[in-house]
Amino acid sequence: MSKGVYEDTFQLYYNDFDQNGNVRLSSVLHFLSDVAGMAYESLGFSRDWMMERNQVFLLSQFRLDFMQNFPQNQVIRIKTWENGNKGAVFTRYFSITKQDGTVLMRSSSTWLLADPVSHKILRPKELVADVFPVVLGEELPLPQKFHLAKERLQFAAERQIRYTDMDQNHHVYNAKYADMIYDILPQQYADHLPQRFEIQYKKEAVSGETLQMEYQEIEDGIVVAGLFSDGEISFVAKLMTKEVKTQ
Repeated sequence: MSKGVYEDTFQLYYNDFDQNGNVRLSSVLHFLSDVAGMAYESLGFSRDWMMERNQVFLLSQFRLDFMQNFPQNQVIRIKTWENGNKGAVFTRYFSITKQDGTVLMRSSSTWLLADPVSHKILRPKELVADVFPVVLGEELPLPQKFHLAKERLQFAAERQIRYTDMDQNHHVYNAKYADMIYDILPQQYADHLPQRFEIQYKKEAVSGETLQMEYQEIEDGIVVAGLFSDGEISFVAKLMTKEVKTQ
C-alpha cells in the first residue's frame, strides 16, 4: 500500500476465459473483490478483524469499462484506491493493466457498511477502520441507478441458488451473478465481451431460493434482472454491446 493505493498482480489461467476466448466477467469480479479485501488487510483491517467488531462491507454496485480483452495465460496488474464516502456508500476504484502498463479495464464501485448478523446498514462514521481517500484522476463515473421496467422483461429461466453459489457472508458471492447472467444471455450478447458492464445488488439471495432470470433488450445493449418469486429484485445488470477489441 502506497499513499492509499494498493497494487497486486494476478495470473490469468485457462479457466478465466470462455469458449470464445473472452475473459469471464465472473473472473474479473472475483479479482476486484479479492484485491479490495487485500487492500484493507494490508492496512491491518482483515475480514476476520472487522467481523470481530461486527462490521462487514457489502458490495452495492459495480461498473466495469473494458478497453481490451485480457491476455490469456499472462500476468495482469490490478490497482485499487478509495475516494471516501458519498452519503451512505463508500467509493472504491480499480484499474487493470498488462505488465507493460496497457490499460485493459477500469472500474468504479460502491460499498455499504453493515452488521454481519442483523444486516443493518451502518453509517460511514461508524467504520472501525481508517480510510485514506485518494484522487488519481483515473476515476470512472460511479455506477448509476437505472429504472427497471418489469412489465417489459422477458422470462429466460429459473435459477435455483445452490451451495456452491454461497460465500462466507451466507449469501450468493457477487461474482456468481455474472455467470448466472451469461447463462441466459441471447447468443449475440454472450459471444462478446461488452464495452461496459454495470450491476446493482439489491437484495441478497441465499441457498434454496429461486430467482426468475429475465431480460430486456434496449437501444445500447441488454438489461438482465434476477427476481424473487414475489417480484422483488435481487439484482439488475446492464451490458453495453459495443464489441471490445482483442489484441
